[in-house]
Amino acid sequence: NPSRFDLTIPGRVDGALIARRLEETRTPCVVYSPQMYPEFPPFVRLFPELAQYLGSRYQKQEVIRGGDSEWWGLVRLPETP
Repeated sequence: NPSRFDLTIPGRVDGALIARRLEETRTPCVVYSPQMYPEFPPFVRLFPELAQYLGSRYQKQEVIRGGDSEWWGLVRLPETP
């Protein structure tokens, strides 16, 4: 984990810092839930800038489902010259 945040839930999470660290370290993959808990808004509403960053630098490779949960496995897109 390139950032100090293990969970992206409302509170003291800095989405911009997460995006910066992912970019600085060229992190090859990310796993996250688009709807971590039913009582929270969707990830894209909680962290719009981070969601936009992930959408522009990663592609969904896998969807992991269990019970009512869904997690997305993203892989970094190749660098363009």
